[in-house]
Amino acid sequence: MSNPVVRLAFAGRPGPAAAGQEVSRGEQLSLFDYRPTYRLLCLPMVELHGNSFVRLVEAHRPTVVLDARAYPYFDLTNLDRERAFRLFANVAARYVHRHIDLRRPDDQGARWRVRGATIEALEALVDAASAGGTFAVLTDRASDASVLQEATRHSEPSRPVRWLFQTHDGARAADP
Repeated sequence: MSNPVVRLAFAGRPGPAAAGQEVSRGEQLSLFDYRPTYRLLCLPMVELHGNSFVRLVEAHRPTVVLDARAYPYFDLTNLDRERAFRLFANVAARYVHRHIDLRRPDDQGARWRVRGATIEALEALVDAASAGGTFAVLTDRASDASVLQEATRHSEPSRPVRWLFQTHDGARAADP
């Protein structure tokens, strides 16, 4: 075949191209997303038993625990604040409390505000996590988890990272 249809322009990983940026002749934009991928493990605290919380944190060993609740409490069955923070220290997780209003938005403007606040809070903590690490996000209830998933679902290519969302039910099913 003398004229190949697809040709590799360069072997390195290209940086993200801005929407209006011109691409020089011979340069090929990537077909794949090379941004680091972080996993979000959402834990709705009202619906979890203390032992389930401990098992999930020990199994997934998050590098960052983001408490998105307005009032962080750890008064679950078989769990208290002291045991929770000892658990975070044992798995070398950094605990950060930053309230994110995850109530279901009423209109598109509110949806964009929730999305912006969520992405801003998560990306501010990316440096604290190892590349490809896991973030545990503590929410009040499962409805907050669905708003969090919607906010992180579409990550623009201009953002430095990509998010994979996982609920506590999916994490429990995936555990050995």
